[in-house]
Amino acid sequence: MRARYAHHQFTRGRGAPGRGEGELGRDAGAGFPAGGGAGDGRAGYVVITLPLTHVHTPRPATDTLRLDGAAMVDDGLYTTHRVPHPDVVLGAHVMPHRAGVIGTRRGLVATSADSVRITLHGRGGHASMPHHLVDPVVMAASTILKLQTIVSREMDPWDTAVVTVASVQAGDAENIVVDDARLAVDVRCTNPKAREKIRRSVKRIVDAESLAGNAVKEPTYTLNRTFPLTVNDDAVTARLEESFAAHFEVGERGYTTEIAKLGGSEDFSNLATAVGKPYSFFMYGGVDPKVWDRCAAEGTLGEKIAINHSAMFWPVIMPTLQVACDGYAVGALTWLAKK
Repeated sequence: MRARYAHHQFTRGRGAPGRGEGELGRDAGAGFPAGGGAGDGRAGYVVITLPLTHVHTPRPATDTLRLDGAAMVDDGLYTTHRVPHPDVVLGAHVMPHRAGVIGTRRGLVATSADSVRITLHGRGGHASMPHHLVDPVVMAASTILKLQTIVSREMDPWDTAVVTVASVQAGDAENIVVDDARLAVDVRCTNPKAREKIRRSVKRIVDAESLAGNAVKEPTYTLNRTFPLTVNDDAVTARLEESFAAHFEVGERGYTTEIAKLGGSEDFSNLATAVGKPYSFFMYGGVDPKVWDRCAAEGTLGEKIAINHSAMFWPVIMPTLQVACDGYAVGALTWLAKK
């Protein structure tokens, strides 16, 4: 078999400014530097192929226009670079769970994602002469508020979805109205039908608000990235369950078969689906156990435990690194080990 895995970017940071005990830990030097990429310990991939060989490939940076699995496949991973087609693909990610915890989950494990940049076109000028302007800031404000009604007023309550306007950019002076306003919109869904409905709703609302705001031309849309749903293969995950249960201590502080679903999204599955093969994605915790236990006792896990992409998300080195490495090794050996 052949195993290809992406290395973890575990490094010791200098400590986050102003970071207190209420977040991930008290030792500011015992964590990962946040910012860039996934803002945490990153993820990794294991690709298993017959016959027995080994190839090592670092994982590319995340949260860019060209992303991980899809970028690797499009770059010719299985063609130009002649990496053999895998039989199984495994992936994992550090999460804001108690360090020492590692878990699998059958079926849906991560949402789909669509990120789009939208430009609303107005006509700028001096703020003292609004009758000569088409104000894109007012247009943007109205658009943002209306987009927030998609999930609450248009979606089936049983369908989980999130619509976020994470960035608004329009000028930097108090007395000047610029020509354009730019929005960065992010959509997460748990099923394809909801995803398509929200895509249509976003465009309908943006187009309508642009028209109502007397925009000088139609909005401009730029799709930045798109992730598929991550749905773990039952058979592959079942084999991981057996191996992980044999290696790790089973329980709320060790291995679980019901790890919480990933709040974010992944495109590592492209490494498998591009060649019609199964995959499974597991997760492990990185929060200082003492901090986690104290917050759990206080009932403040949601308020005091920082999450992925937060500047305060600094997983502790140990036991996070040990559990992660064991997870990848045990996962690979589930198929590679001779019986």
